[in-house]
Amino acid sequence: MSTGPGYTLFGLMPLPTADSGGLFGTAAEKAYILYGLLIGLAFGPVQASSRSYLARSVSLEEAGRYFGIYALSGRATSFMATLLFSLVTYLSGSPRLGMATLILFLAGGLVLLVRTPYPADRA
Repeated sequence: MSTGPGYTLFGLMPLPTADSGGLFGTAAEKAYILYGLLIGLAFGPVQASSRSYLARSVSLEEAGRYFGIYALSGRATSFMATLLFSLVTYLSGSPRLGMATLILFLAGGLVLLVRTPYPADRA
């Protein structure tokens, strides 16, 4: 998210806006690629561990049903979050307020995760 021309990451990193030529020539473009790679490295293991957690949390007989819900909820959440972000940004005129709607989805996921019993805690 940009807070102004030449600033990325909420203005924590001032970067020159001049084009130094070539693909990914500016520092902002290089920072975008760098942070994109770091996010990619982090979310691969997160997705794998969430599938593993789900597999250990449900019985073998119900695994197909729950993995179907898992796949559907991921797609539905990506659609609903994008829709809510767009609506709030359009209605308020503020992309910052639109980004704040993502907190609702993250908080909802946290509530669901906390309320789900860990497999070792089941009797």
